Amino acid sequence: MRVGLIGAGFMAQGLVNTIVNSVPGMTVAAIYGRRLERAAHVYGYAGLGEATVVSSQSEFEDEVAAGRPVITEDPTLLCFSDQIDALVDVTGSVELGARVALEAFANGKHFVAMNAELDATIVELSAALPSPRRDLDVVYLPGLDIAQNTLLGASSPASASSMASHVAALEQYYVFLDNLVAPLFDEHDDKTLVMVVTQPGRVQSSGGALFAVWPGYREHVSGDMAVGVAAQDVTRPQPPTPMDVAPTILNALGLPLSQELAGTPVTSLVGGEPRFVSTYGHPSTRPALSAGKPLDQEAIDRLRSLGYVK
Repeated sequence: MRVGLIGAGFMAQGLVNTIVNSVPGMTVAAIYGRRLERAAHVYGYAGLGEATVVSSQSEFEDEVAAGRPVITEDPTLLCFSDQIDALVDVTGSVELGARVALEAFANGKHFVAMNAELDATIVELSAALPSPRRDLDVVYLPGLDIAQNTLLGASSPASASSMASHVAALEQYYVFLDNLVAPLFDEHDDKTLVMVVTQPGRVQSSGGALFAVWPGYREHVSGDMAVGVAAQDVTRPQPPTPMDVAPTILNALGLPLSQELAGTPVTSLVGGEPRFVSTYGHPSTRPALSAGKPLDQEAIDRLRSLGYVK
């Protein structure tokens, strides 16, 4: 998979370093940055050396086809390229993120938003997805994850009044998100399966709640339909974990599960008995090995402040 990054800041630097040195089968083909020297630094930090600056679509296609890292000041080159499989927005800009997302959808690309500021606009972006309907749409909202860690993840204990205000702020954010995602399913029919996946906090809850599944969000909101929540399944020795998300979704789509997958499907919620294959096969491409740099203390501290590492 060839990935294009929109943004060349701190999050982009960590993501590129991870993909280049830890994710077989995935390559970072191009990076857009407002400052080219910063985009070049992101590649260099991951150990990929010098990148090629391009300003036209033809140059972009030639360099990516040759397997050379590309940097550019024009984000549309990544959106329009047939050689980019997925776009990742790490800008923190609502306007640019929204524009790139719409271009990605229009050009049939996967789009990943590591952009908390887009939580308030992601519903409109999803509604703008062109026809025909897809077998699977995935919407990721990172804002709550970041807010929760910021408000409750402090290493030093907070006063009772401070903690109460933080919890109240989170409760308001939950209400905001509930109202935000409701219209996303208003026009879906009863044949559309809606699955909400969340893990409250970074410590598994006592009930193990991870999934909520229902065939009509509007019916759920009006209280006419109960929601199936995967808490403790008596047929499973342990509550569901994040490793069970992918097998559950694949099984719901009717796809066979690779025996190499770490998790197991939650069949009590959705899907019948799973079918299995021994493997999905090896990635079609393997990136060249490169000597990436380890994260420095500043990078680790910033990741910790966002809750991505402990």
